[in-house]
Amino acid sequence: MKTEKIVLCAFGAALTFLATVIIVLPMPGMGYVNFGDSIIYLFACTLNPLAAFFVGGVGSALADIYLGYTQFAIFTLIIKGIEGCVVAYLFHKIKTTYRVAAFVCGALIMIAGYYVTDVILLQDFIAALPSIQGNLVQGGVCVIFALLAYQPFVRIANKYKKD
Repeated sequence: MKTEKIVLCAFGAALTFLATVIIVLPMPGMGYVNFGDSIIYLFACTLNPLAAFFVGGVGSALADIYLGYTQFAIFTLIIKGIEGCVVAYLFHKIKTTYRVAAFVCGALIMIAGYYVTDVILLQDFIAALPSIQGNLVQGGVCVIFALLAYQPFVRIANKYKKD
């Protein structure tokens, strides 16, 4: 792997971490919305699936540890890693007009992944249901932000790309 790619992956994980812990919008009764998923989606537009797995999984898991949600860290590593991997794969395979589907699939993976996580941690299918509502808001906000930002982001990233 080229040095530039390693640096880009580390930078993406760091930005994912920062967007998760710094840019937070409180939601009454549902925790908060952060922009970490948006950063995962944006980097997935320019990276291969494995690199996007690293950006999403490592950046988000480190944020969980930093914020004191260590019980979620391993789940987050897997969920956000798969989210980044799938978004990167779909983004590069789907026609330009339908690329929004890549972001939506990523959000659905996140929502389903955290529902399963909550079922495992709470050991109750019903008690885990309220997490879906908050994660729907999280996913929707991040999809919209990524849609607004991805063209300028890709344009800037391609300007500095040395492949």
